Amino acid sequence: MVYAIAFLLLLYSLYKRYVPVCHVKSFSFAELKTLDPKEAVFLDVRDYTETPIIPDAIRLPLAYFKRNRHILPNKPIVVIASNALEKNVAIRLLKRYRFHVEGYYIEKSEQVHEWKLLKCH
Repeated sequence: MVYAIAFLLLLYSLYKRYVPVCHVKSFSFAELKTLDPKEAVFLDVRDYTETPIIPDAIRLPLAYFKRNRHILPNKPIVVIASNALEKNVAIRLLKRYRFHVEGYYIEKSEQVHEWKLLKCH
């Protein structure tokens, strides 16, 4: 019984990290630049050491999200992440706290290895 519970917890953890969140739009960089910053909030969940790509974006890495989520305004949010895992975790956390996620943009990096995950759009 203990093994079954541990196995289910492991499956749930893997689901939260690696299975894409459905019904969230993927933006290209050109589409991202056309969005009005007054209508949507750009939330950069990458590390503070990474160069910001949008100067008006709110920089809030995932490690600091739970204690600083109160600084986010109640507007649609566009998540900027460095990889799919970071994007999935950020969107699930935002939805848990009842934020509306408009879409996401993944900043491609030469050093980040992208896993071939399922697309759910």
